[in-house]
Formats: sequence, C-alpha cells, structure tokens
Amino acid sequence: MEKRVLFAFPDYSHTCLRSVKLFTEKGYKVDIVVAYNYRLIPQFFGSISSPSFTKLYRRRRLMDQLMEDVPEGAVNVIHLSFIQFCRSFYKGHFVRKRPFFNILKDMIQEDISPNINYEKYKLFYLFDTVAYLFQEKAIEHGIKTILECRGPHFKFSQNLRLALEAKEKGLEPEVYVPNNQNDEWWYRKLITEPEMADYLICYSEFHAQQYIENSSKRHDQVYLLPLPSTIKKSKVSRKYNGKHISFYFAGNVTSLKGVNQLLKAWKEVQSFFDDTIQATLHIYGSCSEPIYLEEFGNIESIHYHGKRLHHDLIQQIQQHDVCLFPSLLDSYGFVLQEALQLNIPVISNLTSGASFLYEHEVHGFKCTNSYDVNELVKYICQFIDNPNLIQEFSEALTHLPDYNENYMNTLGKKNIEKLFKEIT
Repeated sequence: MEKRVLFAFPDYSHTCLRSVKLFTEKGYKVDIVVAYNYRLIPQFFGSISSPSFTKLYRRRRLMDQLMEDVPEGAVNVIHLSFIQFCRSFYKGHFVRKRPFFNILKDMIQEDISPNINYEKYKLFYLFDTVAYLFQEKAIEHGIKTILECRGPHFKFSQNLRLALEAKEKGLEPEVYVPNNQNDEWWYRKLITEPEMADYLICYSEFHAQQYIENSSKRHDQVYLLPLPSTIKKSKVSRKYNGKHISFYFAGNVTSLKGVNQLLKAWKEVQSFFDDTIQATLHIYGSCSEPIYLEEFGNIESIHYHGKRLHHDLIQQIQQHDVCLFPSLLDSYGFVLQEALQLNIPVISNLTSGASFLYEHEVHGFKCTNSYDVNELVKYICQFIDNPNLIQEFSEALTHLPDYNENYMNTLGKKNIEKLFKEIT
C-alpha cells in the first residue's frame, strides 16, 4: 500500500516546509494543504524593494527549492482556486475583519478540510493553530496525527506572563483565565490541539518539557526536531576592536523575552563604571511598552533601533561583539542560533531553547537561573573586564557545525527514528 501523509500548515514558511523532506526520504507521498497556490506569486516580486513583496517571493522561492529537492511526484499541493481564494479573503477581511494570517488559517480549516478524501491517509502531520478540524476528522477515520508545536505551551506562556506582571507590582500571581469569547476560543483550541494529537514535535528540551508538564503527553510521545538556520555558517572569527564592547539584543521587546532582567542587569553594570561608557547595548525589535522606550531614552549607553527586516538585521548584528538573549520563554530562538552561525559569542540561559547548541564557557555563557540578575551581570562584566574572551569564544564557535537543513534534519532523524517505526 502507498504510504501517504497529509500536511496542513498555515503558510509556505521555512519552519513548515523543512519537515516534508523527512517523509519523502522515507518513501512517503506528501499532500500539502495550504490556502493558496505558491505559483501565483510572480517571480518579479523578488526584484521589488518592499518588505511585503520580499516575504511573498521568499515563500515562492522556498517552495520551488523543495520541489527541486524531492523526487518528482512526491509532493502535491492542495489549495483553493484563485476565485475561491478571493471570495474567502473578501469574507475574512471585509466581513469578519480578521487579520491576514488568520484568514489563511480559516481557509484551510473551513474551505479545504471538508472537501478532502480522508480515506487516502493513515497519517496527518499538522501544525498548531490549523490542526483542530483535521484532528476531528482523524479521530473519525482512525488516522494517526503528529502535531508540530511551534510556540510555547499556551497555558505555560500565559501563566508566566501573569506571574511576571504580578512580580513587578508586588502581587501574588494569578492563574490565566480567558477574558472574552475570542480569548476563550483560542484557549480551548490551543489547549485541545496537543491533547488530541498522537505525537508531538518540539524544538528543544525546554520546549518539550512545557508540553509534558502542561498536557497529558508522556515523554515517549514527544519528539525533538531542532530547526535549521536560514543563514550560512561564517568561517571568520571575531576580534575585539579596542573600543568599548558592543552588546546586542534582538527580538520582541517584552518581559517574556527577559527584557526586565536585561535592563536591571545593564543598569547595575553601568553603576560599576561611574556612569562612564565601557560598553553599549543595542536593542532590535518591536516595542509596544512605553515604559521600555522611556528607559532606553534615559540610559546613554542603550541604543534602540526598532524592528528591522531580517536581511538588514543580519547585517547590523555583525557590527556587534556579543549577543545578549536572556529570554524566559523561547521554544527555540533563531536569534541565538544566528549569533552562533556568525561566530558571535552569546550570553543566554536554559529557557532559551536553542541554548543546547553551544557550550558554557567555551562559546559564551549560560545563566543557570533565568531570573537571577546577578548571574547576568557577572557574565556581562566578564566580557568587559576581559575583552579577549570575544576572540577566544568566537574562534571556538568557528568549529561548531553549520546548523543548516541537512545537518539539523540528520540530527532530527536520529531523534524521531522511533516515531517512524511507530507510524509504519
């Protein structure tokens, strides 16, 4: 009997597409359910200087590359026709007032899923936020389901957010409860999807542990599949330029990314040097909290650059010496992985999922307690007191492997070989 798996994911992204090859290499035929035909994205979008067009063209390029890499006929795309897509988009945008990516998810679940011949499949590979209706069909037809969990466990993340807010106000933390109908809908959906899946795919030990502790899943039902980098490994090590050390943070500027700890640590570091600038901190990312923007403006050694396009961000971070990424809640953390690919020493912690990719005191430092500001201060000061660590750690980083798709898929295959045995 032909081995066929149905993939359902929100869009043609680097994260979603990389798992397809794992199945084609095992002899599976893969049907991808997605809202629109990637071939409708014109090639000339790649030459237009616009963030929106660049993102769309990248999706076309990723899919073209996948189709070149897999055997002919191994991958089929199930999507809406152009006319159906326009109708559904009109309904979602003008009638329902839904955000664009939510409209794509609605199309997959409401317009495509009812018209699929489920008798063809013994296995579904689904992504969070578009899995629920497919899981219902899977139960009805006796189909096994794998759920790739891209984000942290919803209950874990919401309770952590409330705990951080309570700590800042000196209050006892509350347990998350949905505040309105929309919150209730998302809560039930994101809590239910992992429960209904037969197996889960997570990106790191920290990520997996969240789902084991906050759902009914056992260790033997959760498999690790680390994400590949989107940038190439640099062969060049970094050297201290003799001026003040330049640290950087990249990511959404929120308490969940450890920004409270980062600011407290930076202020303490500054106090050791009588307010003279021994180091600078450059912050990249969206910030919607006025209190953070005010703090950035009040500290001369902090430079806030706002959100940058990925290509521009990669160019910018190569001007800095050390990556600071004290996130409290990262399933993986591409920011961390990209620093390692560029041989930039890092300071992170065990709640940044990708921290398993480097060694403490060899390629950078890892805080054992994500909430301990003193530990973060200690490691920042070690770079300032001994700038030669930049070159020492950077040279060690050049010996790490290139965390590209081939390497990470090879690593992932070792982790999920048992899963393939389970499903065949």
